Amino acid sequence: SRLAITPSTRQPHRKSLAREGTMHSCGAILLLAASAHALTKVAVLGPGDPWVSLNAAKMAHKQGLTSSIACNKPAEARKMLWGADVSSEDEAKIKVVEGAEGIGAILEDAEGVILSGAGFAGLTANYCETVLRNAPACTSVAICVEAGKNADAIEAARKACAERSIPCSVLRVHELRGGGPGTNKGAGAA
Repeated sequence: SRLAITPSTRQPHRKSLAREGTMHSCGAILLLAASAHALTKVAVLGPGDPWVSLNAAKMAHKQGLTSSIACNKPAEARKMLWGADVSSEDEAKIKVVEGAEGIGAILEDAEGVILSGAGFAGLTANYCETVLRNAPACTSVAICVEAGKNADAIEAARKACAERSIPCSVLRVHELRGGGPGTNKGAGAA
């Protein structure tokens, strides 16, 4: 039969491009943060898209690093990291904190800092300066921002890092989009 010899035009199942891009970005962030020094503890924080921050923390953990993340909704973050049935074993893998005290605790001994500013409001110069001033053990910094945005924050972070001779890597990503395959920017879900 003719159908038997006709090659299939069906594409193999692929991850959503949005998620795939996020994972590649997180891997790049982690690689940038860890490239200059052998890190053991990484803190991820910033006002950017929580998926980027959560994926960066999870990638750090998978690389054998002790990772921590600061967020506004710890219970939701744990669920996003590990699923609905979060075990105490899972919770111990990545420290999830909130508030000034929690952020201070993870910055106190963080050797690597990942500032997530892609999406939402982005990073500010004041935020970057404050975080880096409160990370005394920091030996490497990576920043994730949307391309063409947050120039003042990048400059402030680079200046703070230069004053302490800390390498500072910047990953510029394109506009973050969610929704998975088949959705267009601005199109409503059916």
